[in-house]
Amino acid sequence: MTQKKASDQLIQTSFKKIILLDSKTSSTNHFDIDTLDSNEIIIVCINPQHHSYSFNFNVHEDSKLKVLFYGLSSINNKNFEFNFNHLKNSNLLFVSRLFVNNQSKITLNTNVSISKDSSNIISDQQVQGYLFSDESSISATPALLVNTNNINASHSVNIGYFDPNKIFYLQTKGFDKNSAIEMLINNEISQLKGIDNEQNYIYNIVHKTIKEML
Repeated sequence: MTQKKASDQLIQTSFKKIILLDSKTSSTNHFDIDTLDSNEIIIVCINPQHHSYSFNFNVHEDSKLKVLFYGLSSINNKNFEFNFNHLKNSNLLFVSRLFVNNQSKITLNTNVSISKDSSNIISDQQVQGYLFSDESSISATPALLVNTNNINASHSVNIGYFDPNKIFYLQTKGFDKNSAIEMLINNEISQLKGIDNEQNYIYNIVHKTIKEML
């Protein structure tokens, strides 16, 4: 069963939440997200109304949570903050894909808190950012606030243009440069296919927006 909340375009399935924020639907910029009934949360921001957004999560005891974040901006500067509070025996995977064009800038701050009472924690942050113009920029700061042992916490950040070696390889297979880049983009957003059970509405709008950035 699927439910929609018009104010923030939230789609609820049995184990998945999807939040779509764009220039028309983002009526709020602060989210306290309940993760008790979800093990996967997908947040898609496409040139949203506000300049700054914050998302707060409790990673509950004995739970596994996967958060996918897609941020696209071609106008103004956008600031995103994600706060995760780990409880014991919890597992978090945060994956972010960022795309910017023109003179836009995305700033992403992620804060993972692990208290001294927590144990058996696995926490991983993965941030990948793509620039489509020399004037655009991405700043990502993953923070780990750890007050205990017996955890496995990591983070990675990679920001830049699409790998020219991969583009060249695809061109040797007969694709032109734009087609090669689009294939690489499709690979980065493939996890959006079929998530909303609405003829790939979210995937299609993300794909269309990125193509317009090329």
